[in-house]
Amino acid sequence: GTRCTKMDQMVSNFPSLIQKISIGTSIEGRTIWCMKISDNVATDDTDEPEVLYLGLQHAREAITGTSLIFFAQYLLQNYAGNAAVRELVDHREIYIVPCVNPDGYYFNEANNPSGGGMQRKNRRNIGSDVTGQKGVDLNRNYGSDWADCAGASSACGSSGTSNETYWGASAFSEPETQAIRNLCYARNFVAAFDQHCSGPYYSLPFGRRSYHSMNTADRNFYTAVPALMGKYNGHRAGDSYATVQYEVAGGAKDWWLLGDIETYPGEPNKKGKIYGMTGEAGGGGFWAPSSQIIELCKNLCFQNMQLAFSVGSYVDVQDLNDIALSSAGPSMGFSIKRLGLGDQPVTVSIIPLQNIQTVGTPVTINALPQYGDTYAGAIPVTLHPSLGNGQQIKFAWKVETGGITIYDTVTKIYNPVTVFSDAMESGLVTANWNVSGGWNYTTSAFNAGTRSLTESPVGNYSANDTRIAAYKNSFDLSNATAAYISFWSRHRAENFRDLLRIQVSTNSTDGMNGSWTNLSGRHTVQETNSTNQGRLGGQPALTGIRETWTKEVIEIPASFYNSNQVWFRFEFTSDGTAANDFENDLDDGFYIDDFKIVKSTVPLITLPVKFISFTGSLLPDETIQLKWEAETDAEHDYFEIEKSATGGGFVSINRRISIPPYRIIDETP
Repeated sequence: GTRCTKMDQMVSNFPSLIQKISIGTSIEGRTIWCMKISDNVATDDTDEPEVLYLGLQHAREAITGTSLIFFAQYLLQNYAGNAAVRELVDHREIYIVPCVNPDGYYFNEANNPSGGGMQRKNRRNIGSDVTGQKGVDLNRNYGSDWADCAGASSACGSSGTSNETYWGASAFSEPETQAIRNLCYARNFVAAFDQHCSGPYYSLPFGRRSYHSMNTADRNFYTAVPALMGKYNGHRAGDSYATVQYEVAGGAKDWWLLGDIETYPGEPNKKGKIYGMTGEAGGGGFWAPSSQIIELCKNLCFQNMQLAFSVGSYVDVQDLNDIALSSAGPSMGFSIKRLGLGDQPVTVSIIPLQNIQTVGTPVTINALPQYGDTYAGAIPVTLHPSLGNGQQIKFAWKVETGGITIYDTVTKIYNPVTVFSDAMESGLVTANWNVSGGWNYTTSAFNAGTRSLTESPVGNYSANDTRIAAYKNSFDLSNATAAYISFWSRHRAENFRDLLRIQVSTNSTDGMNGSWTNLSGRHTVQETNSTNQGRLGGQPALTGIRETWTKEVIEIPASFYNSNQVWFRFEFTSDGTAANDFENDLDDGFYIDDFKIVKSTVPLITLPVKFISFTGSLLPDETIQLKWEAETDAEHDYFEIEKSATGGGFVSINRRISIPPYRIIDETP
């Protein structure tokens, strides 16, 4: 069908990056196809971590197969021009089975060619041949807790052959689940993802929570990685009962984590521990309307990349320095936290971008042995000798590990004017803040000292709530040339539904009334799509889970610099549902520490861009790749790339924002 045609086209267009592999046949004899994507795809690179993605275990959940074809196409088509995609493909082996259940899907396609078919199970000739009732539920046929649904509803699994969750005659009785089992025996998957719909959420182990307990390292992985995956698609995460309000026995995710674990490498009919989870895509039910298909595929593409990054050596970098620099020779502090299942050396360096004269030697961290381990270090820099007070300093943290490069661009101000600061360490909250709804200082969490500011100091927050903490006094930006808000935060909140907005106003009188502008920061999101069931509405907010204290930096828009009365506030809002559709609907909330507003009142220096290198290379598809490194690009928003065949009459071919690495493809050289 269409899927096979798409796979064949990808193999034809990118033969060095993708293989199409048969892993078995279905109950009706159809081939179950798997795609392998990697550089040197014909070679088994044993030093590259492997990840597996499944689609269409349930044949009526159409977007699950489509989104995986989209993901494969995205990786292949962007390999040449996107550094992150290239590094991912070069240092991972990615296996994708877009249709585990070809018979069920074919039945739906034949009987409902325009979509809407309700066959869920495979097509084993058992049970009533009413649409959706014949066959075995593949995602109840795996070996962990198979057929063990004592005390649970029929959604957990059923012995009734006509039930939609019929678990089969025995564990792995079906050729489709046998094909996945044997693929896992043959490979060395580190993580696996079983895509379903509809949600949006990630269903984590365990399907039967009362049967199993999770150790700390595993729990840390299942907290951090789903939060990364769901950053832009609004997915929530929890075990089966937390997300769908019923338990599941015999599911793929539990077998991946628990089942058939080898006692020595290469033990026959065994596999390693695989960190598995189930994804439930958002959108309009099992058959999303055509208007949502591309949007859903894009939403799921980012999550798939984040999971692939996390199976190897992968880290988070945090800048530890104050927004205000007071020394001309500061040491720039950083923190590295292990987020990947691999552990390879991590090298941290600084790329100077503005008003930095020299940087110190890169720091190499040889090992972070346990998942979630952290390392704090520093690299000295020397600022430009003629730098005056109020000038901006910009640089990028460059972090390299296991072939993956991570950049984080940072802005500081040299000896700025401090408008307001609160370390949250002394006095009553009402000394500095007008509050509503319960905001107060707390000693239960803090970044520094012993206290922080939170909207829910006792227990979890409530449903359908609005809570505000506004700075008691307005501040003057009428003479500002730049202004920044900075604070540290950590939070647990229902993703895309319970929000903390950072707001400013010029017509309030007490921080409570007036009209307000929502500000974008380093970690805010503002997605507008219709499939995530969220409340962002295109307006920025902090949301979701981030349990590590994180530096938030927000540039106040220049439109506020002509005002001598600017108000600031935090606004927390929760949605109207209590803990009935999602177990963690009401959570711990947001913590704020070490708050500061600074401004510059002097004209900002703009220095010319100084290039370290500029190179071009001809790629196999006869396009040209241009790469460059810039040592200094003060106040430089973007590079405009122009070309000419004669040395005159230059025409623009691309625009590249000033965030390294700097690389573009000229497709019409």
